[in-house]
Amino acid sequence: MWHFLVRRSCGLLLAVWGLLSLPASAAPFVYVTNEQSASVTVIDAATNTLVATIGVESEPWGVAITPDGKRVYVTNAVSNSVSVIDAASNSVVATVPNVGSTPTGIAITPDGTRAYVANHAPTSFATVSVIDTAANSVIGSIGVGLAPFQLAITPDGSRVYVTNGQSNSVSVISTATNTVIATVPVGQDPFWIAITPDGTRAYVASQQCHCVTVIDTASNTPIASIGVGIQPLGVAITPAGNRAYVGLAGSSSNPVYVIDTSTNAVVATIPNSRSSFQMAATPDGNRVYFANPFDDSVSVIDTASNTVVAAIGVGSRPVGLAITPPPGSGVTTVGIDIKPGIFPNRINLTSGGVVQVAIKGSAVFDATQIDPGTINLAGAGVRRVGKSGKYSCSPRDFNSDGFLDLLCHVETDQLTLPQGDSTAVLTAKTFGGQSLRGEDTVNVVR
Repeated sequence: MWHFLVRRSCGLLLAVWGLLSLPASAAPFVYVTNEQSASVTVIDAATNTLVATIGVESEPWGVAITPDGKRVYVTNAVSNSVSVIDAASNSVVATVPNVGSTPTGIAITPDGTRAYVANHAPTSFATVSVIDTAANSVIGSIGVGLAPFQLAITPDGSRVYVTNGQSNSVSVISTATNTVIATVPVGQDPFWIAITPDGTRAYVASQQCHCVTVIDTASNTPIASIGVGIQPLGVAITPAGNRAYVGLAGSSSNPVYVIDTSTNAVVATIPNSRSSFQMAATPDGNRVYFANPFDDSVSVIDTASNTVVAAIGVGSRPVGLAITPPPGSGVTTVGIDIKPGIFPNRINLTSGGVVQVAIKGSAVFDATQIDPGTINLAGAGVRRVGKSGKYSCSPRDFNSDGFLDLLCHVETDQLTLPQGDSTAVLTAKTFGGQSLRGEDTVNVVR
């Protein structure tokens, strides 16, 4: 699979049962894939103790958790499958077979409806598979570069960034069309990738150039290359977006590098003798966890002091990990109406101007609490007007149901929609940080 770490072996599929069932709401928990144990270890991040071990299929690698914290998706590289774990019972409730050749990285969209899987086959057939998480079935396959390994999704859900280890590039996929819309050159042998919480930057650890490439996601161009130590692999960005942590795996001394994302300068190095693979920050940003495959442990960094404060024994050869989101961080579905009062909702992408969309209020949802700066309709943001750059949104009860709605104008030329009948997805957040999602049908002409 990966030429540095993995040498294929038959291995034994170990049947390991959950030790303890815990509610998904009692976050955070750390889910760790153990490649040679064919298992997933669950760590209670409050106490740094093991609370469950879950048997999965052969050589688990990547792991991702749905935004509501209820499901954990694990790629099994030898079995070419994805295991679906119920986080409340810590048991496997479904298996998605025939995902692709050697699935490794996995990421889930902010609305929780799709999982994207990097299939690491170093051939011209290298792909990213798309899983419908409601049906737990593969619904699409997207050709990318050679040996895709990891991927990350922008906070608005509109783009997937995929590292191509043997193409020295990152493929950018539009989730609206499931097509590659850009290819970004990066350092040699890119491995893990992380995107800042505001979605403006992607940080790519490339092991053979001993560097981290920074991508501007607006232009999809590299804007910086940051020198670090030998063979950088893991990378994690804190929830505040101000620090990137980069782990190494190339020597007996593998310090963790801390990068200030405002300057892209290394501001600290953390002594560490272990090889660092996948890394993740806790929702409060106080700790960073990373997998150590060569001594079967997970290390914990205190981000206030930038010191390693714990090492937790797990299964054999841990490689991937993910941390459950905070309670209440799931996505709320809202009603929207594109081009209110008009049907069918026909959009001419070459017409310029704006498209009006109404986000509906109700007895249980106050649409006036939506932050207009977070609204994204199929890749398009809200138009800004006047010298002050005010967002073109206004509260109005457009459907006369007694509840205020939010009517906004988005830029037509920013929409990324296929021609013909389609579904346009809107994402947004409230001023309080609650994620929202709505959709409406459209007919697109050019």
